[in-house]
Amino acid sequence: MQDVNDIISNCASPHWGDRKEGLVALRIFLQGSHMLTGSELRRVTEIFTKMFMDAQTKVFTMFLDTLMDLIMVHKADLGDWLYVLLTRLLNKLGSDLLGSVQTKIHKTLDLVRDSFPCDQQFIVIMRFLVDQTQTPNCKVKVATLTYLKCLVDVMELGDLTASPDTPVALAKILTWTADQKFLEIRRAASAAFIAMFNCNMTEFTALLQQLPPACQSTASQIIQTHLKRVSSLDASPSSLPPRTPPSSGGTPVLQSPNTSLPRSHRPARYNTIDFDDTENLNPEEVYRSLKRTTAEIQNYSFDLESLEKHRDSTSQDSGISQLSAGGPDTRSNDVVDDKHAEDTNGILSGRSSSVSSPTHRQLSLLSDSSRNGLDTLTDDDLGDGQESDAEVMTSVIAELSNTEEGRTVEKRTALTNLIRLARTGSTLVWNENFRAVLRLLLESLNCGDGGQRALVLAVLTEMMRRSPLVHHFLSFSELIILRVLNAHADKEKEVHRAAVVCAGTVAEILPPEVVIRVLKPLIQMAEYPVNQASIKMLNKLVEAHQPSIVAAALPEIMPGLIKAYDNKESCVRKASVFCMVALHNAVGEEAMVPHLEALTGSKLKLLNLYIKRAETQNSGASSPKSEPPM
Repeated sequence: MQDVNDIISNCASPHWGDRKEGLVALRIFLQGSHMLTGSELRRVTEIFTKMFMDAQTKVFTMFLDTLMDLIMVHKADLGDWLYVLLTRLLNKLGSDLLGSVQTKIHKTLDLVRDSFPCDQQFIVIMRFLVDQTQTPNCKVKVATLTYLKCLVDVMELGDLTASPDTPVALAKILTWTADQKFLEIRRAASAAFIAMFNCNMTEFTALLQQLPPACQSTASQIIQTHLKRVSSLDASPSSLPPRTPPSSGGTPVLQSPNTSLPRSHRPARYNTIDFDDTENLNPEEVYRSLKRTTAEIQNYSFDLESLEKHRDSTSQDSGISQLSAGGPDTRSNDVVDDKHAEDTNGILSGRSSSVSSPTHRQLSLLSDSSRNGLDTLTDDDLGDGQESDAEVMTSVIAELSNTEEGRTVEKRTALTNLIRLARTGSTLVWNENFRAVLRLLLESLNCGDGGQRALVLAVLTEMMRRSPLVHHFLSFSELIILRVLNAHADKEKEVHRAAVVCAGTVAEILPPEVVIRVLKPLIQMAEYPVNQASIKMLNKLVEAHQPSIVAAALPEIMPGLIKAYDNKESCVRKASVFCMVALHNAVGEEAMVPHLEALTGSKLKLLNLYIKRAETQNSGASSPKSEPPM
């Protein structure tokens, strides 16, 4: 065991390699049932306070892992550091981060919420909201308000205690409920306010009486609107519906994917990967099979009786035969212009195009509405709770099943209601209607309205992000992946953007062995833009999963990337290079070298140039503005 003082000194080193080694050693120390002394813990927290701003991605990722170990071991000793800990994590969500880093931050926030007393966390949030030294941007405000709502949802009556900062913080929250610029801030502020009201009406009403008259008037309007909605459900104000803790209903906004599931029930992608069932398959045969499947998808007709007949059956095509009745062997030849292709420079600049953080998993459709062409969504569009989830689901299925023409507005409304149900609806209702909804969604991808097709992809994304629904998708993995990838060829920009977001989510959520099995032949043999979309989806998978899983998959994915490096489309070649750079960052040079032997000298030199540039940018150095040609 390395000396603790040496470990702490390495963590404080100006060299990122030493810091990383120090964090690794500290994790081993903490996981070995050892505890730091008071002085050692104080030194570590001082170093960690600075490390929240570490520019080196590998160091920061390891820092978050070590921070979680520190919280689990020393949570009883970190009360004085709770304000720094919580506010630094929330502020970090206001910057542009890789999806994998955002996921770790949210896992850390989950751990903080479960490890410290709720009343202390509530006081910290109130203090943070009124801290004059803080200048939170829109993302930080939404993250803070959403964390507050999730916290209040699990608080007891006595935890909602007033501090000197509470009245001012409540006034600020009420101001944000009328924010004129950002819809997501208004929604998050209203949700947090109502959660506090439901938690302890007596104490909260007393707090509101300390506010200025203007704030009291705003609060009264919000509460009256809330009570009207409750009364419409035949519930009196004195018998409001019980608050649902984050772990018992829909996945909370600030909860990382699958953390609400018991460890033994989480998807196998967190453990190992196995390619034994595909290693003997001929890629051409697999591609021909996928091509036939794609043709079936493009021309399928659904039959409900057939669906019920096969409800309990499983097949090697992962659900395609359960949903489709086949069709002629044709294939869509839709293409998209180069200007519609997403810029892949985000791999080298540290940006992530997918909305993968758990905060955005509940609010992504609203916060990104301008980019996804869903500007028409409003508070009313997302429903006011006047109907039960079962009734809403029944009306949605009836509307999507309606084949009458000229019902574009009604179908968009139905899809918007599905988004709300995917986020907060009853899991039991979803379990009973999942297959019927999936059948109708995939059928709607063939409609002539681009906005409707984009909404379908948004619904699929939200359903995928709902942890209790993930296991339903496992029976239809190949079908979903193929449909999402084919949507990248849609000529409507909003559909293409929604497909990019959905593909990134699929790459993170579904088991990696299944995703790679489908992507492998598509990368090697599909036409543009499906091959480019497949490579980008693979890139997201590499970023989202552990290096050990990625390393085990290298023999499966590298031949296709090498072939794509010679593609006639420059954007496909660029996507291939960026994906190999991401692989190099994940598994290291030693694991990559055996798979690069087929590259010519010039191509290998160009790849190494991009790898070095990525390493330079990750270490915080400035990068050259020009890019070598592909």
